[in-house]
Amino acid sequence: MRVINLSIIRYIKMSEETNSVTEEDRKYYRLTEEGEEELEEREEKMKEIGESSENMVLGFLNLYEDIFGKDRLDELLEKIRDEFDL
Repeated sequence: MRVINLSIIRYIKMSEETNSVTEEDRKYYRLTEEGEEELEEREEKMKEIGESSENMVLGFLNLYEDIFGKDRLDELLEKIRDEFDL
């Protein structure tokens, strides 16, 4: 399931297909082709941000180890495991 940001709402239109017995009671919407493309671009940007953030966290952990040593890093990693139930 993909999450749709409200700013992408301009790409949503009423679907011409309905599978409901009570068509007049329900309205079905879908993303336009342009909306699908916009959503794919946003998902790619989020992936890039995630990878960049991961590299930043790893960099901080390396710096932490350089400053405080391996034992303190191991203690920190154990706290992280506990915090995130890993």
